[in-house]
Amino acid sequence: MATLHTHHPGPTDPTGPRRWNVAPVPQSLHIPAIARLLAPRATDNELRQAALDFQQNLLAEGFDASRLWATFQPAPDGTTLLGQACMVVPSSGRTAGVYCSFEHPHTTTPSHILGYRLSDAQTAERFDQRVALLRESLRWMRTPAKQDGIDIHLAQALIEPSQEDLAAAFVAAGFSRLAELAYLRRDIPRFGRMDPPKFPKGVTLVRVADLGWEAAQAPLLAAMQRSYIDTHDCPALCAIREAKDVLASHKAVGLFDPSLWTIVMHHQNPEGCLLLNPFAQQETVELVYIGLGPLLRGQGIASALLQHALCTLQTLGTRRLACAVDLANTPALKLYKNTKFRQFAKRLGLIADVRAAAH
Repeated sequence: MATLHTHHPGPTDPTGPRRWNVAPVPQSLHIPAIARLLAPRATDNELRQAALDFQQNLLAEGFDASRLWATFQPAPDGTTLLGQACMVVPSSGRTAGVYCSFEHPHTTTPSHILGYRLSDAQTAERFDQRVALLRESLRWMRTPAKQDGIDIHLAQALIEPSQEDLAAAFVAAGFSRLAELAYLRRDIPRFGRMDPPKFPKGVTLVRVADLGWEAAQAPLLAAMQRSYIDTHDCPALCAIREAKDVLASHKAVGLFDPSLWTIVMHHQNPEGCLLLNPFAQQETVELVYIGLGPLLRGQGIASALLQHALCTLQTLGTRRLACAVDLANTPALKLYKNTKFRQFAKRLGLIADVRAAAH
């Protein structure tokens, strides 16, 4: 391969036939390519260090950064330019996260970020490059990944809602918009004892730690499946994912602690669950999932479960509880508002069923 430059092409309009190709990124360019995923330019030391840290985190989780592609195109001086980039990170529950390079979402003036203004032709070319990369990522997940023993059913991405051009590229490549998600959190009082909740007769809580993981899986799966009935929480996922895959994904978030996983029993039958996962070296616990089946809805039990979570975490010295919620899930939004959660971020979720036929 010719000498590679890792800056974006300059302001000359592309003309004629396609001048770029999609190819795996050589190991020597992993850091510049990963940096491209974090910001539009990989030129300063802080960004390169962030890319290095990101790669180290991936390596610590067993990912070798080899599922990384970029567009390459020749420059007039005979060198080759690294353009857009895309990466797939397989994860638990037969899912994979997909990352793609982007223009900065907080400005409508590319020249503010890039040092020059992009022409319409350049903007269109970058869009086409992203679509090609995302299609390549789906192609890899559907065929070569399985040949390597990597079984992926669902590809997913989270981007800022303002990144409409990037969202359009995902959709053009074969992804669907799942939901706009709000990220919420609330502080847990450090002083004073919170009042424990009361539950209706016939409703009991069982900790997964008390059952043991093997014995708890069947009632957990049953409780989750009951909670999916007529759910407002990203309902499109229910038709795509098996409950056992969702359970594996929940278990992989942060640090799994079975003492913080609770099954809600209704007259000895599983009818809901509350799943909390702490994060290492943080004083935050994530509310990974809370859900109730139809028999327990509308009775204030979800509020009682949140109160139970807050009381439990207060005794552990946890500083805050965080969660994500589908902005179309009106009942959940009301529940979190009443429990004094506050929004601090939004993301647009996109998904692709990798088992479906290629686009």
